[in-house]
Amino acid sequence: MGSIRRLDYVTAVHWLAIWLVEIVVQAVSTSVVMVATVLFSEYREHLLLPGDVGGAPKSIPVLSLLVLLYFGLTGYLITTAIASVTLRERSRWVYPSATALLYVAHSTLLFAALGNGLIVGQNNVIQLGGAATAFGCAYFGKTVLRRWNPDVPQLVES
Repeated sequence: MGSIRRLDYVTAVHWLAIWLVEIVVQAVSTSVVMVATVLFSEYREHLLLPGDVGGAPKSIPVLSLLVLLYFGLTGYLITTAIASVTLRERSRWVYPSATALLYVAHSTLLFAALGNGLIVGQNNVIQLGGAATAFGCAYFGKTVLRRWNPDVPQLVES
């Protein structure tokens, strides 16, 4: 009974560590997509101060913290945590697909709350980049979790 309890504790710690890494990577990559969207935008002159093109990448750490705040305020953190706990045991594609859909849903809510239309070109680029990153992070995280916990084959079956 003690070994089962320890295995559950170790599995929970591994799951939490992987989920946290997934969220941080998603926040940083969303920030990179946002900066790239501004830099390659036709409205770049209006969005950046003159001579600030080189300074835009320096804003990625601060922007990443703001994205993490947005993840928390929109409920993305809670819904991905719930999806991670409930869907990781399903097939290889279910949890990554769910995180991509959750990213699109929560970012759509954010853009609508900010007064942007639901279909705006720059919003779509950010949503597509974020959804692809969410899918990739979840897929890779599930693979790492499966390899990290080989004693728990029922945790993540292919």
